[in-house]
Amino acid sequence: EAVHTLRGLLHARSHQEIGPVEGGFDAKVEAAVKAVQKWGGVPADGIVGPQTWPILLRVHK
Repeated sequence: EAVHTLRGLLHARSHQEIGPVEGGFDAKVEAAVKAVQKWGGVPADGIVGPQTWPILLRVHK
């Protein structure tokens, strides 16, 4: 369920290259996560943890 939420948020943030929301966590999703992390100013490690969720939800400082 968390991966579907992640994929939906990535789609909402213009990362349609990852494919359908129903997919898993693959290399395209990891690359999109790293791009979001870089944009948000946190370490781009591809791990969606407590620093990354607020960026995806647009509630970070």
